[in-house]
Amino acid sequence: TCALPICMWTGYALSKKIPEGGSFWSTPQKTSVQEVIDLLEKKYVDPIGTDSLSEDAILTLLSKLDPHSIYIPSMHTAMVNEELKGHFEGIGVEYFIINDTVHAARILKNGPSEKAGMLPGDKILKVDDSVVAGNAITNDKIRNLLRGASGSKVSVTLMRGSENKKITITRGTIPRPAVDASYMIDVGIGFIHLNKFSQTSYEEIMAAMEDLQKKGMNKDRKSTRLNS
Repeated sequence: TCALPICMWTGYALSKKIPEGGSFWSTPQKTSVQEVIDLLEKKYVDPIGTDSLSEDAILTLLSKLDPHSIYIPSMHTAMVNEELKGHFEGIGVEYFIINDTVHAARILKNGPSEKAGMLPGDKILKVDDSVVAGNAITNDKIRNLLRGASGSKVSVTLMRGSENKKITITRGTIPRPAVDASYMIDVGIGFIHLNKFSQTSYEEIMAAMEDLQKKGMNKDRKSTRLNS
């Protein structure tokens, strides 16, 4: 529980040592890592991306520490924050990609997509003016097209059977619960499954415990699950 404050303080302390307009690697006295990167940038036979080299160096440094110390590139910050917040803004559909075609797998009950008429099994052909079928679509690309600010609208062209259908979806706030299972497993014994830690984890656990206590949970039993 102390890791986050320590990391925040460490980051602040490091930032005070970085010259104005500089970077983490730009210190008054260059480190051997920075000297190697500078040398490669100036002398290497082919053009190279020093940003990617710096990220690789950071990942290698952190790999020597404990397994919980990780580097999150700025491009992934929004996704990580979504996990911590316990919700995101989008259309409320789970999908998978087969042969360059996006298939709607599960539609969130009472979510934006269900309200707009999307059904499981629908194939997504276009998002606004962007063709996504047969266009080497990736999860990141379709996610960026479908997600957006709550209240904004997105036009989606679907294929249902042999018929094409165009719908307009008003994006909303989609919950990502930390507790994905809660039920009684025996007389007096309840089970709560926490799949991640987020800002809502405590409230969700307490709500699940209160519900199970109403159903008769009254015994104290601890268990440990081992993954292999």
